[in-house]
Amino acid sequence: MIQTFSRRYLFKAALALASLTLTSLLSANALGRQTQSVAADKPIDQAILAATKFLISRQAEDGAWHSQHYGTMKQGAANTALVLYALSKLPLDELNRHADSIDLARKFLLPGIDKQGCVANPDGSLDYPIYTTAMILTVHKRIDLKLTPTQIRTMVKYLLDSQCMKQRGFTEKNPNHGGWDILGPGSTKGKTAGANVSVTFYVVEALSHYASDQKRTTSQQGEGKRTLTPQLEKEVDAALAAAKQWCHRILASSSDGGFYFTSKVKSTLNKAGWKDQEMNAPSSYGSATCDGLGLLVNLGESGSSDLVRASIDWFADHPGVDMAPGFKAEVGAIGWHSGLKFYYNAALSRTMKFFDEDQAITTGSAISKLLVENQLGSGAWRNPSSQMRENDELIATPLGLIALLNCKSLDDAKKQK
Repeated sequence: MIQTFSRRYLFKAALALASLTLTSLLSANALGRQTQSVAADKPIDQAILAATKFLISRQAEDGAWHSQHYGTMKQGAANTALVLYALSKLPLDELNRHADSIDLARKFLLPGIDKQGCVANPDGSLDYPIYTTAMILTVHKRIDLKLTPTQIRTMVKYLLDSQCMKQRGFTEKNPNHGGWDILGPGSTKGKTAGANVSVTFYVVEALSHYASDQKRTTSQQGEGKRTLTPQLEKEVDAALAAAKQWCHRILASSSDGGFYFTSKVKSTLNKAGWKDQEMNAPSSYGSATCDGLGLLVNLGESGSSDLVRASIDWFADHPGVDMAPGFKAEVGAIGWHSGLKFYYNAALSRTMKFFDEDQAITTGSAISKLLVENQLGSGAWRNPSSQMRENDELIATPLGLIALLNCKSLDDAKKQK
């Protein structure tokens, strides 16, 4: 799809006032990882270091990060996985400074992994296990968590068993077939809260490291080849193929290139509402479209494909970073758009690498400016809205750190051209 001049002009004009020149003193090794430490001579550098310091300071003696706001997250597994996911994006020198903290967090998670075959609390209780298991598998690809081949295989198998497929009672005709929801194996056959683009993105991100066609190049992918059995490799390939079909079905039912949240179309989790009174056509919105675009690319769509270009164009039509776009006024009154602020900025910051250069630079500058200006003196971020639990600093701060590190990484890559 060809983007018009007027769209680009409006996009740039809307974000131009928020521009902040991104700088980077980082370099990348052969695997693309940043190796130099963050120097605190620029606002974005200072914000990254302050956020990192805050998170390290909030780690408990048992190695976990425990929510002080939400009972379901006080045991620590969910927050710990999210914080590790954020910290794993730090430059390697910076990560080495916090090696003891990361190792302590690893030791907190290992008993639950051994008991359940997925990320769990030490007593075996589950805490958003599909999200957290996917995140920890991805973290392990960035930094060595010393997971054994058996632990990796059981975690991969858990994610495969969690997919809305035949083993969970979903036929190919079911709209949720091929996606992931939050329920997982052990739930009632054929029952789901709705496969959704968020958890599906994180699972596909994790599993894509183990797809058979990805194992012929880097040492990172070579680990996957040594770890998985041939049968498990085939199951990963089949799972990703089904996920691609699910993703295409979601996009095919959207007329604007954007994504809505869940294939359970009448669910109120489709937060931007519907285009029709019958509630058969959910409206797309920002954070869901970020996850959907990431899904497309991780599932093999090229950056020049019509599907990817349509999703990229969606962001040019829906500029802004201070809240998630795509919500009508009557839906926005509920507060989803503001409640998703930090999740949206984290998701948009990894999405903008697919944008054209000018659009990516403008978006990254706007995200950086917003986060630097709204960081608390403690180094944390906190959303006034509790709608998506971002009023918990242990949720908002990892998301904010992810966003800044992605912005800095993109600018670093641009400067190295």
